Amino acid sequence: MRTLALLAPIATLIFFLSAPSTEGTESKAIKTRKEEVLFINGAIYVNATKKVTNLLIRNGKVIAHNVDVRDHTTAKIVDLKNAAAYPGFHDSHNHLLEASFGLSEVDLMHCKNYEPCRTADAIAEKISLLIDKIPDNSPIFGVGFSLEDYGAWSLKDLAKIDAATKGHPAIFIDNLGHNCIVNSVALKKYDVTSKTKIHAGTIVLENGQPTGMLREMAMSIVSIPMFEEFADPILATKLELKFFDAWAKLGYTSINDMMGGPMARMIQPEIFKQWEKEGKLPIRVNYAYFIFNLDDVDYALKYAGHDTELVRFLGVKILVDGGIDSGDGWTSWKNREGNNGIHYVTNDDTEGEQYNLNRIVERAEDLKLNIHYHTQGDKAVEAVLKALENVWSKKGRLSSKHTLVHLCFITDDQLIKLKKFGSAVNVTVQPALWKVEESDLKRYYPDHISEIYPLKKIVDSGITTGMSTDFSVTPIEFASPLTGMSIALHPQKWIPQSQFKPLTMKDLIHGFTAGSAATIPQEDTGTLEIGKSADIVIFNKDLYSILPENEDLKKEVHVISTWVAGKNVYSASIEGKN
Repeated sequence: MRTLALLAPIATLIFFLSAPSTEGTESKAIKTRKEEVLFINGAIYVNATKKVTNLLIRNGKVIAHNVDVRDHTTAKIVDLKNAAAYPGFHDSHNHLLEASFGLSEVDLMHCKNYEPCRTADAIAEKISLLIDKIPDNSPIFGVGFSLEDYGAWSLKDLAKIDAATKGHPAIFIDNLGHNCIVNSVALKKYDVTSKTKIHAGTIVLENGQPTGMLREMAMSIVSIPMFEEFADPILATKLELKFFDAWAKLGYTSINDMMGGPMARMIQPEIFKQWEKEGKLPIRVNYAYFIFNLDDVDYALKYAGHDTELVRFLGVKILVDGGIDSGDGWTSWKNREGNNGIHYVTNDDTEGEQYNLNRIVERAEDLKLNIHYHTQGDKAVEAVLKALENVWSKKGRLSSKHTLVHLCFITDDQLIKLKKFGSAVNVTVQPALWKVEESDLKRYYPDHISEIYPLKKIVDSGITTGMSTDFSVTPIEFASPLTGMSIALHPQKWIPQSQFKPLTMKDLIHGFTAGSAATIPQEDTGTLEIGKSADIVIFNKDLYSILPENEDLKKEVHVISTWVAGKNVYSASIEGKN
């Protein structure tokens, strides 16, 4: 069972839920400044290692380093007072939109001891706290539960959820985004039976009757029509800016929001564009179009070419395999449940052209769409490799960027093969998952513990590696890059008897900056080189100055301010003065 006590969860949760309103410093309009702004008197990093004495920006862009301050008497001076400035941190894989939407309805991520709800009783109790406030005939959405055994969900458990939801159609997504619970009203409304056909996933049954537990693509039977019917108007009114303000406060200037999962596509760029227009959006939102099959690739094109300064299309996201936390990663060996996990696609037409990854990747390449792949098991990685090799053999190159996410059981040979594709292939990993998923991974993969999440091996292979949170799989208590860095720097201290090899501070800073920026089509962020966007995070001290014995960076380090396109979007104490 996950233990969050070491991380002061109460304080973190209070901070998160009390993020300042959009009228404060964290939500000022992000509009490029015409005047010059000059950063001085601190450790200023252009990238993970290169330092300069000062940094000059104009119109939201970096225009010079190491200038003579006397030549810029009209510039606004930002005196760092010995603080440290880095390229803005980039969370290159998360689900902030759907998680924040679900948490604004029924928060199942924080039950007793601030752990996720783990039983039907705990879920029902959370529902009962707000059921009387929900209008008649309105649906109920929630997110964040985590069970010890998803396959053991029973009709008795369903009855508890039915009693709590009082006739409303209801759906609750787990913290993985790969399993959901729906009540009997929803099962009936969307005609879910033991005979319902699904592509990849499971309808958990008891005595031939659906129990309300839907796993992987089985979720979509209810979730897709339910979201199509109810989600848009609810998102427009209940999606809360405070979640995005919180990421700015943590030091992120950009996120990659996948805007969907096995349950449904929740693509809502217009909400963020409206926030941007109103001067409220505090960070860049790079969003993906979630695809389930070959036909979806062409539909994604309608989002290309409509970028704004802060809201930008990054390409498509596809699931190759299932969630590792529930034993559904696609592996070449059997897990403790006696199977090889779940795969969504293959490299041929055995499950139909629509689910042939070779065809999907080739079509995306033709359309020059970048692809992010959910790959946890070694078989999933191998499927991506075969699809990339297929394109390479026909064209002699890759035109798009290809980002593999998670890589829980990637092998040495696979790393060598991926490296051969050069800059066209990159990865993003989640250091905090070492801690978050510890107990689940041991339960399903006890014989392969030494192979789990070999982050140091991935980084040292030379493949461009980004860092990310995978929120809400990673709870908010672990969302800070400082927490992820602390775990990666000191795995043995955070996870006793750990097999994980520590990363270096350089690995992590590069991963949260240039490494993560490599996962999007645009090339204007990730460093503070001349011509790049002035996306900056300022910490109270140089991260390289932290002593090795400090096992929790947040004891010494905090974010002073965050800047996007040259605009100060969050400020704790630093002040600019003329």
